[in-house]
Amino acid sequence: MNFLKILIADDHKFTSYALQTLLVDIFNKNSIEFNDAKNGHEVINLLKVNNYDLLVLDMNMPETDIFGLVTDIHNFYPNIKTLIFSMNSEFMFGKRLLKLGVRGFLPKNADLEELKKCFLAVMDGQIYLSQNLKEHLASESIFSGNQNENPFNGLSNREIQVAQLLIEGLSIDEIRKRLNVHPSSISTHKIRIFTKLNVKNIVELTQLANSYEFK
Repeated sequence: MNFLKILIADDHKFTSYALQTLLVDIFNKNSIEFNDAKNGHEVINLLKVNNYDLLVLDMNMPETDIFGLVTDIHNFYPNIKTLIFSMNSEFMFGKRLLKLGVRGFLPKNADLEELKKCFLAVMDGQIYLSQNLKEHLASESIFSGNQNENPFNGLSNREIQVAQLLIEGLSIDEIRKRLNVHPSSISTHKIRIFTKLNVKNIVELTQLANSYEFK
């Protein structure tokens, strides 16, 4: 491969700059063209006019529905390799996003060696799973249909998104702005989440998430 075009979608400029420096080093070449996007709208607009080899995508950009964005990308731009690079839980989101077509899910706290392995594997056409995510998915497979199965698997994509943001401490209005939806919709999702998971408040929701995320 002689020339790479990479789109980095993250609303933090420092992250984008650090990734650019890292990727030049990983691929050992200066012949890389980078573009930046800070939300899902900018991602789609750039994809309309550029053919990228790699999209590095954060999950927590403003006014961005990550599941809808990934679905649109892989419906209309199926050749692009998409890698999630996020502080969000790979255990809660990794499996769902892999099913939608992403090539890997990498935590932002991964060490440099794992970063290198991940980017090289994805650009080589492989699916990249961290060791932790491999073990988590194997555990889910073993306990499938068992009482130990993760109850968060029963949430819809939108509900799991809202649940994560509630756990992070965001208010209904903050979640509305993040996902660009009506407040009543978020309130409805919150009720459904609590009902499906049999929890009464955010504290119980957080405790339940921790018990499955780190088992």
